[in-house]
Amino acid sequence: MPSRTLSAALALAAACAAPAAQAASADFTCRNAQAEVTCTAQKCAVDTTAFTPMSVSLTGSQLEVCAYSACQSGTVDLRRARGDLLVVHARTGGAGGAALVSYDRKQRIATLLWGNYALPMSCAAD
Repeated sequence: MPSRTLSAALALAAACAAPAAQAASADFTCRNAQAEVTCTAQKCAVDTTAFTPMSVSLTGSQLEVCAYSACQSGTVDLRRARGDLLVVHARTGGAGGAALVSYDRKQRIATLLWGNYALPMSCAAD
């Protein structure tokens, strides 16, 4: 009977660890090549012609946002995965402060909220 309990406990531990391993392998790099969206409480503005694309990348527990000629990074302090969706948050410092990314692993698209930016992005899995 004790070996059956141990086997069940090991099986449960393996099942609980599997989602974390899956989430950890979801590294990505994304860019907003088509448009830049900036928002205030009153409205959002979309620029499709005169902007410099930004990028966001997740590598392990580090989230990095690159805008213009500088990059800001921080350690992920929130990471949630459900199905093909992954949401991560990190305090990146700099003018943007905290960054929140929602990433669809299947569609390879993301949305970055950082400072006054709300950017739709296309992604590549790393």
